[in-house]
Amino acid sequence: MKKRLYRILCVLLCAAVALAFVCGVSVWRSYNVLTVNTVELQCEVSFRAVFIADLHSHSFGEGNAELLSEIQSAEPEYIFMGGDMLNGESEGHGELISFVSAACEIAPVYYALGNHELDYMELHGDAILSDIEAAGATVLENDYVDLDCGVRLGGMYGYAFALNGYNTVEPERMDGEVYGFLTDFCDTESYKLLICHRPDSFVLGQAPYVWDVDTVLSGHVHGGQIVVPFMGGLWAPDQGFFPEYDHGYYEVGRIGMYITGGLGAGPQFIPRMNNLPEIVVLEFGQGTGGYHPPENERFDVLNLMRRTSNYVAFPWGKVDLTL
Repeated sequence: MKKRLYRILCVLLCAAVALAFVCGVSVWRSYNVLTVNTVELQCEVSFRAVFIADLHSHSFGEGNAELLSEIQSAEPEYIFMGGDMLNGESEGHGELISFVSAACEIAPVYYALGNHELDYMELHGDAILSDIEAAGATVLENDYVDLDCGVRLGGMYGYAFALNGYNTVEPERMDGEVYGFLTDFCDTESYKLLICHRPDSFVLGQAPYVWDVDTVLSGHVHGGQIVVPFMGGLWAPDQGFFPEYDHGYYEVGRIGMYITGGLGAGPQFIPRMNNLPEIVVLEFGQGTGGYHPPENERFDVLNLMRRTSNYVAFPWGKVDLTL
């Protein structure tokens, strides 16, 4: 009886050690192994852009050399940064400015704010905005530009509906600046592309049925932080556990939206797990309108099969995933 109990305890201990090892490897990969996903979007304009978000002051190589190399390899015409590129409690923003400056040497950079930039400015003032622009980027906060490729590109952080308990879109109830910006932004025949850090700003309430925006680019939810095999992201702000909108391409009302899993996680108690850092390559003018990763391909234990990915970039080299 004692021998049998001893064997059972040994098996349980070995299983626990193996599980801890698998989880440890998965966490390490989720902070260090870049993946590059290509999203094709049908529209009348044609261009290529890279979209990244939620770096959270993380570094992929010294000076983010690995991240910059992957961005350059994509040969983008534009680079879109979707907020939370540093942490709200960061002591300074010099590393971010160096990264933005280096990215501007690859392609024009357009930068939208996230909640961590806003938190950072509460502590350190808004000099970060002028420094980002001095580095060569264009900051878009309730603002837009008309690109030469025929796209109206905007950026905003706030909610696209009123916080009145009914999530309605009414000028007398919504934030006046946001309502005015969206009204002006939508008043064009051009393709309308909006960088909005929080996906819940547009997928909740009346917003996706009222605002005429072709595509929204979002982040914020970190792909659900922990990706549970066959179930999806574990948790997202404003959506709770097992969120409906965590990572991939969605169509809600009049709006198409791509939510990136992001590059980092920030100072959160729960680490990223089974959730590779993502660089998104947007191919406009081609394809069938984007994708949402199939459940049976996306949520394997170590995320070794990301069939929606072009490749994963380990620190020691790339692994091609093209079938």
